[in-house]
Amino acid sequence: MRVERVTLWACAALAACQFSDPKDVAIDASPFVCAPSSATCSGTTLTSCAADGLSSTDSTCGFGCATSGDRCADLAPSNGLGPQLDAAATAEPLVLTGNATIDTTAGSITNGDGTARVVHSEILTGGPVEIFAISVKSLAVDNVTVTGTRALAILSDGDVTIAGVLSVSAEHGRQGPGSIELATDSCVGGRPLNSGNNHSGAGGGAVQVSTRGTITVLGGAAIAANGGGGHGGGDPLRLCFLGLSCAAGAGGGAGGAILLEAHTLTVAATGAIVANGGS
Repeated sequence: MRVERVTLWACAALAACQFSDPKDVAIDASPFVCAPSSATCSGTTLTSCAADGLSSTDSTCGFGCATSGDRCADLAPSNGLGPQLDAAATAEPLVLTGNATIDTTAGSITNGDGTARVVHSEILTGGPVEIFAISVKSLAVDNVTVTGTRALAILSDGDVTIAGVLSVSAEHGRQGPGSIELATDSCVGGRPLNSGNNHSGAGGGAVQVSTRGTITVLGGAAIAANGGGGHGGGDPLRLCFLGLSCAAGAGGGAGGAILLEAHTLTVAATGAIVANGGS
């Protein structure tokens, strides 16, 4: 009887327990915390989900988010140089020391120590002037004098630092790179057709720097596209009364053009960006 009584109580206890039907239990079937290999962009933050969907990372978009909402916006450089900026992502950094030179006609870059530097470059035609475009991962230069007939464009994936003078200026009658030698149209700048032998100053050149990073002009440094100075009169002794030529002095050349496109532009208090007319 004792055994039977224990068994009856045990059965009663089991009958009194309430167990949920397995079909009623809510189960989270997805182990993911985000959609695998997905990306969302809001404000200036891009959130990228890992391929396994178990973690995500945030990064800052320097140019904000694209309208699609799934990626960062990118710099669209002027003058149709997007492909050259894309090429900069896989290019090599360029460092020029001392007094370097860039010849846009020859398409050459020479460091201050006389060594030639080879970078990804292209010659672009079809515009008012041709463009010598170089693509670099980043750029750091001291003094650079740019000469030649083509304008210069620098496309950089990273930061650009100017520690000396990057000059596309004219020098007296020598044209700045990308300026127009003779004006054949009243709407196009250039040396007047009737300048004769007065030796007017040449026009300053043109340079474009487009980067996904920061352009920094350090103290005492400059980006310059100044016009060349005009020469004085042909008769310094004023002997015109004897029937000799008495040419007047010539005017200075106009300043050129500087186009800077970047996430951030920093110019030190003693740095400069100038495109002055010649004296």
